[in-house]
Amino acid sequence: MTRSAWMTTLRVAFLVATVVFGWWWLRGDWPQVQAAIATVSPWRALGSLVMVLAGLLCTGIAWVWILRMYGYGPPRSVSFPVFFVGQLGKYIPGSVWSFGAQADMARRHGVPVRTTVATGLVFVYWNLATATVAGSIAIWTGAVDVEFSVWLAALSAVVAVAAMLPAVVARVGRRLDRSPSRFTVRWSDVGLLVLLMAAAWIAYGLAMQLLTPTSAESAASIPPAAFTGIFAISYILGLLVFFAPAGLGVREVALTVLLTPWLGTAAATAVALLTRVVHTAADFAIAALAWAIGRSVRYRHSDD
Repeated sequence: MTRSAWMTTLRVAFLVATVVFGWWWLRGDWPQVQAAIATVSPWRALGSLVMVLAGLLCTGIAWVWILRMYGYGPPRSVSFPVFFVGQLGKYIPGSVWSFGAQADMARRHGVPVRTTVATGLVFVYWNLATATVAGSIAIWTGAVDVEFSVWLAALSAVVAVAAMLPAVVARVGRRLDRSPSRFTVRWSDVGLLVLLMAAAWIAYGLAMQLLTPTSAESAASIPPAAFTGIFAISYILGLLVFFAPAGLGVREVALTVLLTPWLGTAAATAVALLTRVVHTAADFAIAALAWAIGRSVRYRHSDD
């Protein structure tokens, strides 16, 4: 078998594996998911999906921008399929599949493998830093009630903000790619990435709020900042437990624990499960859309 045939086989196997594992991680919860769905109107569920898609789009733009900071600027019709299809690898057990898939796809468009991997790592670094700020603010303001010192939360936020300074980001990015002169970071880059990630965390928080049963205990009194902070904290915990695909399991437990004081255990569990379903559906939907648009653009250019 030729190298090209091997690569095609591996790419097909990757896509099949993402679908199989995406279903696998949801398979045992369908009875609870169906019961949870009954507590939320279709319009609120649809609104939640739209919010998650908006958040994912912000993260996609952020990833493309980081790639351009490395000096590579494929058009979005190429970059978005690389990011969103590659991101499906997070559903496969292990921590490298997304990076490998993105590197393989980007390599076909002239981006070195090391640079694509470095872009993915800087993207995760940026997610972690901004999530830390969002979670710390929620703890500091009392929107999230956890056994965590408000002063420690403030210190975490200060460290995260320092980690986003241009000089620090540039040093991290250059070490990851081992290219001292290519990765450049300006204040405008930092500002744009902060805005994009802030919009993403807010969108994810609003998505979770829309999934909250209106009949749940104290549902109407929960501040929007609580949902954003709770989601950000659960993301951090899911990321730290790196062997859990896409943070699955860990993230839902964290969401349930953090939402229970507001909603009660039953409603909090329902929201955590529905959040997982909506995010999974959004991941596959936006990947399919990005792939279809990219494919249509390639065909149109080939016809020209």
